[in-house]
Parts: sequence; C-alpha cells; structure tokens
Amino acid sequence: MFASLASLAEFSCYSWLADLHRMSRRHKLSLFRLNLRLASGEQLPNDIEPLHGHIDEEFCRQNFLLDDICRVFVCGPPKMNDQLHRIFRSIGLANKLTVL
Repeated sequence: MFASLASLAEFSCYSWLADLHRMSRRHKLSLFRLNLRLASGEQLPNDIEPLHGHIDEEFCRQNFLLDDICRVFVCGPPKMNDQLHRIFRSIGLANKLTVL
C-alpha cells in the first residue's frame, strides 16, 4: 500500500495496516507492504518504509509487480485519480484500476 497523508492521526486504520505489514515481513511473505508519506513531517516507525517522490509511470514500473496485480484501489482528489488512470493505461493496467 502506498499512501500519502497529512498525518498518522488522519489514517484511521494505520495500526491495523502496520500490523499486517509487520506480519508479512516477519513471516517472509510478499503479501503486503506499507509505504507512507506524511505531510506533517512526523517520524515513521523504523519498520515502515517512507514513500519518496510522486507516483508516476517510472515509480509504478520500479515498485509494482505488474504481472501480479489483480486490482488497484485509488482514493484521492480527482486530478490525482485522473493522473493515475493515465499512468495505468500507459502500462496496460487501466482495467485493474478502481477509483473509490
């Protein structure tokens, strides 16, 4: 999961997702990874990976296992949703994108 938020307090299910991330890493599973960017400048726990830069086509190609993607859920402002739809169309995954 890649998320950009104002603060951890804004992220209502953070503890549940952080636990899922930790269990996946502890058991050497590749089922879930949590990457966060916080506008507040809060320090992330050491085991949560920071999200750097913007999610663009290059980022998707470098960080997503494109052949393993079943569905991508996006929730954000319309401009961001449109941009991600264009990116996913260019990498052949537009049919797997669901905007919430």
